[in-house]
Amino acid sequence: MKATGSNNRIILVDDDSSLLRLLSLRLAAAGFEIQAVESGEEALARISVYQPDVVVTDLRMGGMDGMAFFNAVHDQYPTMPVIILTAHGTIQEAVDATKRGVFSFLTKPFNSAELLEHIHNALRISGGSGGDKSSEQWRSAIITQSPIMEDLLRQTKLVAQSGASIFIQGESGTGKELLAQAVHAASPRHKGPFVAVNCSAFPEGLLESELFGYRKGALTGASHDHNGLFLAANRGTLFLDEIGDMPKPFQSKLLR
Repeated sequence: MKATGSNNRIILVDDDSSLLRLLSLRLAAAGFEIQAVESGEEALARISVYQPDVVVTDLRMGGMDGMAFFNAVHDQYPTMPVIILTAHGTIQEAVDATKRGVFSFLTKPFNSAELLEHIHNALRISGGSGGDKSSEQWRSAIITQSPIMEDLLRQTKLVAQSGASIFIQGESGTGKELLAQAVHAASPRHKGPFVAVNCSAFPEGLLESELFGYRKGALTGASHDHNGLFLAANRGTLFLDEIGDMPKPFQSKLLR
């Protein structure tokens, strides 16, 4: 397996200092940046500053054990992939852990190739760059050092791969359209158009015809067909800004 870990950060958590040193050396040799700590409490204190792409933790530790540590991480950073290692694992523990959101569960003894495979899978799914700076272009307009914002961007990249409609909520001026543009840029539709519509700028009748279009002469007396913005955004993204300012009857039409 090639070393593609450059610029990806991993926090390793294990109260076995010998194993911690060994894993650190092996993962550093694969090109990862490593922060090694001997307790869940210390790891939690470092995550907000270090901003890792993946967390690898032992299950059985003094003080905070691996599942308690995972729960604390998951509460604050729900998309942060966590891989749990244990010499005492059971099938039921692994099933329970994955149901609760643990990315994967690896039983000791394991070889380096197994662990690297789990880490690369976690990076691929969570949107880790693997050292490829071009893969971060989708978010280049959003500048942040906030761990909370970084987790939001991880969620953004994951959901952008789907065909789901996305509701972005926030106060005026917080960057909802910037985030919508990032969703578009990270999506399979990024080569298509990004069409932004300020819903509060149109009266109800005009907004309906602008979005859905109309036929020549049909009820409107129009001299030509108008396809509407839904069709204009076909194979791309339609961003409906201030959707809450639409008249409620039209919101129902839009939903249908």
